[in-house]
Amino acid sequence: MRLPCRSTGFVLIYTLWIVAAASILLALFAKSASQPARMSEQQFKAAIELPETLNLLDFVLAHTVVQESEIDPRFITYRQEIQGQSIQDGRSLVRELKEILGQIGMEIDIPDDSQTGIEVITGGEETSMQAPAETTKVRQGRIFSAGKDERTIRLGDATYKVRVLPVNARPSLNTLAGESMTDYLVHLGLSESAAEGLAAAIKDWRDQDDFVSDNGAESGQYPFQRGPRNAPIQTWDEVYYLKGANAQLVEFLRRHFTLDGQGGLVHAEYLSPEALAAITDLSPWEVNIALENHALPAEDQVPLSELLGDEEARRFNALVGWDMDTRILLVDVLGSQTRVSAVFDTANQQLLDWYLWH
Repeated sequence: MRLPCRSTGFVLIYTLWIVAAASILLALFAKSASQPARMSEQQFKAAIELPETLNLLDFVLAHTVVQESEIDPRFITYRQEIQGQSIQDGRSLVRELKEILGQIGMEIDIPDDSQTGIEVITGGEETSMQAPAETTKVRQGRIFSAGKDERTIRLGDATYKVRVLPVNARPSLNTLAGESMTDYLVHLGLSESAAEGLAAAIKDWRDQDDFVSDNGAESGQYPFQRGPRNAPIQTWDEVYYLKGANAQLVEFLRRHFTLDGQGGLVHAEYLSPEALAAITDLSPWEVNIALENHALPAEDQVPLSELLGDEEARRFNALVGWDMDTRILLVDVLGSQTRVSAVFDTANQQLLDWYLWH
């Protein structure tokens, strides 16, 4: 059937309009594609700050352990003269370090009584500050130690916060289990159903059986034959494979847990009484009793079972302690735009993991 001339004209105009609109869109796309993406001021500052943050992290990690190195024996004589002058002037070795760093625009808030001195070692034995004839080794004390306080470091106009924690400052994702895991996740802000599902998925991933926990997942619930490890989680990348996991959840878990320190007790001073209550299934009031009892002089402390009861004391002592586990350290370096975290094995002086926070 042949269309009237009026209808044919309308179709032609409509087609031309569509073609023109498509041409304009293609032109705009080509123009925008030819221009580089604009970087925000915050992204620009972060890009500049990141290399300095990583260098500072490397410096911190290197000085969380005692270091030994060979040295020219003539330095010992020079060091004796400097140390003698410092004693006369009433200056400590730490103050000297601060003054030297200040000359290059770097400031660090190490207390003057910090154990950062240099010892001379010859033939594997510590000796006095006398220069031997041939081989000389020196031992440099650590500058950064595990503790609750942040350190401030200034590099030129930039200010960084450094925090070094023992590995048991956080619960281990590989040891916390059952209601303790669920209650702690609820304390951290997850809904009860989300906490139960995540705790079950973690349990089924770690345990060696194929029994599916309520809300959990074993091999049959994972696609592409990607079953659980049936062993402790080894890396944070592995956490992405857990049932229901995504990038936000993995970052959330990184913030509040560690994968290391298996079998250790969570340090009581690094978690709030409410967090300790969630882990131990006690009330905050009972946890405060345990904390106040431990704060007393040793001769005045009372067995916890007499204060809380046998079962309550057992639950607390099974999960909470006061000894720092510094075999592995959790190190944070926080700048104005960047935050980098690292897990450092002090025994082997090995970086186990590091993460740039978004």
